[in-house]
Amino acid sequence: MTVGQDLARAYLDVVAGRDASRQRWLDRGRRGAGHHVDALRIEPGRARLRVPSPRGRSPEVVVTVPMLAGEDWEHVIEVAGRNLRSTADLLAGRLPEDLARPELLVPDSVEASCSADARQCPHEAVAHHVVAVAIERDPFRLLQWRGHRRQDLLGALRRARGAVSAGGDDSIDLSDPFTARGDLDLPVHPHPPADLTALIDRLGPPPGIEEPDELEDAIAAAAAMAWRLAAGEGGDVADDEVLLAELRAQRVTSAERLADALGLDEQVVTDHLDRLYEGGAVMRMGAGSAAKYRAA
Repeated sequence: MTVGQDLARAYLDVVAGRDASRQRWLDRGRRGAGHHVDALRIEPGRARLRVPSPRGRSPEVVVTVPMLAGEDWEHVIEVAGRNLRSTADLLAGRLPEDLARPELLVPDSVEASCSADARQCPHEAVAHHVVAVAIERDPFRLLQWRGHRRQDLLGALRRARGAVSAGGDDSIDLSDPFTARGDLDLPVHPHPPADLTALIDRLGPPPGIEEPDELEDAIAAAAAMAWRLAAGEGGDVADDEVLLAELRAQRVTSAERLADALGLDEQVVTDHLDRLYEGGAVMRMGAGSAAKYRAA
């Protein structure tokens, strides 16, 4: 089960609680929830959705959550930077498992612009399932809902590590180097390899590889991405992967809808899409504000 699936299930469990009748009410909202995800607007502190009704009206449901700030936000930064795997997940556009905390899922309030009983409102039940589907598809929307983007977290991690590096660690007792404990502030100067295929040239291609050129191209592409990540330039790569994942989920859509779904500026998304289109990763139909996109 993925992090997104875990979070989606945990969110619905939080909403239903231990009340069997409330669980039955929530279950009735599951049908067709996936078709309304495009209409969901997640903003800092609230999620908004107009739910189509058979009577022709579309009541709006607003689900609010508290913003992540102060000690809660500092704790998220600490957890995200606790190990290399969490940082690698962030750079790759994945929400680290360590941040999949149930307490992030508890809504403050839910309001619907209809006359139904708040405890049994069918529009609210649909809205909760749509929120769960959105979080399952892109767990970072949970972070966006709580007031922060993935870029905010990466920036906070860089600033925190810069402060640690500048301050050093004077608490290490080096009188006995065999028992000393602590973090050493050692400068590291990585550099790209001079010859990416030197090992293959020396040992020959691996068994089963008939076209060494294709293997060398794959090695070069992987090395280029690894170097960008190591050099702190992996944000664009990760942003592209997140954008493509959302594009696949929406199938055919506009830059405006993608921007709303990801909580990004529309022009930033358009620039990313144009670059991906030029690289062959995205198909484009139409031009200007009327352009539609789909993953290639």
